[in-house]
Amino acid sequence: MPTALSLHSLIVCTRLGRLRFARHWTPGTAAALSQDVLGSHSPSRSLPSGPPPAAGRNRTRGGPVDTPSGVAPTLHNSAFEQSLIAACLAQASDTTDQGSVPTGRFKAVHKRYGNLIFISVCDPAENTFAVLSFTHCLVETLSRYFDGFSEYHLVFNMEKVHLVLDEMVAGGYVVETVRENVLPVFAQMERQVSLA
Repeated sequence: MPTALSLHSLIVCTRLGRLRFARHWTPGTAAALSQDVLGSHSPSRSLPSGPPPAAGRNRTRGGPVDTPSGVAPTLHNSAFEQSLIAACLAQASDTTDQGSVPTGRFKAVHKRYGNLIFISVCDPAENTFAVLSFTHCLVETLSRYFDGFSEYHLVFNMEKVHLVLDEMVAGGYVVETVRENVLPVFAQMERQVSLA
């Protein structure tokens, strides 16, 4: 029995490397990817061992400032996303618009559509062609839903892009790849919203 395609993250950027959209399904993927992609030179800071700093107000020249209590600083997601984008852009050229980049415990499969590059992060054992097929299905679904899909739709209709992804991916597993099954759900939702 075939297993469902498993994705850890989906990142969409422009050809210039500008991050436009990121969705992470697996908890801890960002931290693991940051170690794999950025290596030991990660810009994240670590707290000294011992109890967390006490909550309260510290005095500075400007006056009292609230400080977070017990919150460990972590690597911001965009740092590893930008590193992953740079790795995919370095591999891509004008002649190739798709490929895969091994990142240690994960594999990043990228495909360019116009000005946008879709990067899917999955396990190394996943079939690259299956990941590329899912990416193509997602882009076709978004294109049909928006009557043509571009960077503009990612910026101004991000919630709708998330809804489409929620219909196609559940908990990191691809559950639907037939656009004829996905699009009627949104048509019905929009009819209900317009009636309200």
